[in-house]
Amino acid sequence: VTSSSPVRVATEVLLPSYRTRYFGRDAEKETVLQFARGSGGQLLTVTGAGGIGKTRLVIESLTHADLPRVV
Repeated sequence: VTSSSPVRVATEVLLPSYRTRYFGRDAEKETVLQFARGSGGQLLTVTGAGGIGKTRLVIESLTHADLPRVV
């Protein structure tokens, strides 16, 4: 690191909360959690048609996970 290099500071990531209850998709949630726990920081890409709940699936999976929330 030189004096002209920018310093990156880890910041806590706050996930959004929802007012509606989330149910089902337990197998998919477990797949996301398994990848998050064993990925070593790799990027996870969730694909699918618009409006099927990709973002909500990941947020619900990681909200209750015991994982560090820093980027």
